[in-house]
Amino acid sequence: MNQLEINDFFNNQEFIEKTVAQIIKDFNSCGWEVCFESNSILPIKEDLTNQIASQLFRLSATELQQFIYTVDLQENKFLNAVTKNDDYKSLAGEILKREALKVFIRSKYSH
Repeated sequence: MNQLEINDFFNNQEFIEKTVAQIIKDFNSCGWEVCFESNSILPIKEDLTNQIASQLFRLSATELQQFIYTVDLQENKFLNAVTKNDDYKSLAGEILKREALKVFIRSKYSH
């Protein structure tokens, strides 16, 4: 799944809802209650990325590692994202892509 395909899927409300549910599920499995609220002003990907980054900012280093493991984000993507000084936005974007990929694979191959 490439960036263009991800963008196409984020035009589908059901896909967005399932992706948000997956993100919440992964946060919950680490013991953190999160809630995502739609901001109709921002594009959905940017809105979700900002909200994920906000949640990540609250985690300790150990909690962040636990969450990354739960999300199953590749180590090189994690390391590349955390070296950027952008308040976790790059990391949140990678997490969003990974969670969207999980939803895509599940919907594509579960029939």
